[in-house]
Amino acid sequence: MRFRLEGEEVSSLYASGQTSRIPTDVRDAFFGVLEAIDAAAGASDLDALLSVSPEYGPGARLRFPLDGEWSLLARRELVDGEQVIAVTGITGTVSANG
Repeated sequence: MRFRLEGEEVSSLYASGQTSRIPTDVRDAFFGVLEAIDAAAGASDLDALLSVSPEYGPGARLRFPLDGEWSLLARRELVDGEQVIAVTGITGTVSANG
């Protein structure tokens, strides 16, 4: 499957591999989810990956748990007859312990 990055934070993280707001383990999980999306032939392949565990919300919304309270937010789109995952952001907070 293809993915498209939307929003400054996810685009910057993908391009540089660095962010001050997101912990290292969450950053690593972000790249793992993107690799899984890229490797999946279709939505059923993505659903079968236990390491990714997409959660489907209303409409075309998706949420991929990353680590702890962090999640990758996305939506499904059909582009030229092909399903694309539009990654829209990362949500979560840094815990008091780190």
